[in-house]
Amino acid sequence: MRRILVVSGLLVAGMVGLAVGGETEWTTYEAGAYGFSMLAPEGASFKEKEGDGGWGGLHAVCEGVELFGIARLGEDATAEDIEKVGVKMTGVGAEHWKQIDSGKDKAGWRWYRTVMASGGAKVAFGGYGVGPAGSYLLVMTTTTEDFEANKADYEAWYGSVKLGPITDAPKDWEMYKADDYGFRMIVPKGTKVEEKEWDGGWAGMKGDSAGVVFYGIGLADKKASAEDIEKVGVALTGLDASKWKVIDKGDSRRGCAWYRVVMAEKDGNVIFGGYGVGSKSSYLMLLVTSKDDFKKHERAYRTWYASVTVE
Repeated sequence: MRRILVVSGLLVAGMVGLAVGGETEWTTYEAGAYGFSMLAPEGASFKEKEGDGGWGGLHAVCEGVELFGIARLGEDATAEDIEKVGVKMTGVGAEHWKQIDSGKDKAGWRWYRTVMASGGAKVAFGGYGVGPAGSYLLVMTTTTEDFEANKADYEAWYGSVKLGPITDAPKDWEMYKADDYGFRMIVPKGTKVEEKEWDGGWAGMKGDSAGVVFYGIGLADKKASAEDIEKVGVALTGLDASKWKVIDKGDSRRGCAWYRVVMAEKDGNVIFGGYGVGSKSSYLMLLVTSKDDFKKHERAYRTWYASVTVE
């Protein structure tokens, strides 16, 4: 069996051999629509994996070993909330989960926890945390016997995990680049886009796809305050400021020096998106859709927001 090659602490990811019930070849798997990459068995068939609360991603099985690459895009979840997802996804009870490492600012993780969970004959191993595009759970499950026999290889698999921005559009979506306004984001294929100008120097795009409205607007060469940008959002949507709820916020993400993620409801509709300040402009990115549609397609809309990058 050919083993993982580690040089000076850096994983060399190419055609490599891991002991997954034999001499299965592994290679780097890019999940650009979710913003991560990792080693995976060559030829593994990944399928969509849905979860509650906007969680979802990819799942594969190879000779009894399961791989999960699950994300809640566009929002920073707490460690406790992510671990609950891990318990549900893997079937290993919360009482068995043990944190064996933690850190920040590594391989795209803004912060991470390395965990191991052993319940009976089953082991879950991997990590969770927050990266550029949202919150993540990257774990594998196998038998206790297999894990002990090939622990070094599975640790090398975990070391291969890297987080980054959304680089690929999901099925039936495509990347929209607004170079004149300094941002890009995914939108459904066939979205009707028009460029518009608003009061106060704000300008950008308004798109419509089957009744779902997207806004991507900016204020060039000015760094507006959160209060000023929110006033633009109020004027744009007609929704009173008291109805807006900040569901996430932070610094230095997807090109923004600071950002806010917001959600609001009005007349059976949901308004979702975010705003902040980049190096060149202030930005406001929103979508408006029905409450039922948002519930049905929440993960797609979170992927939309996670795809937004600004200059």
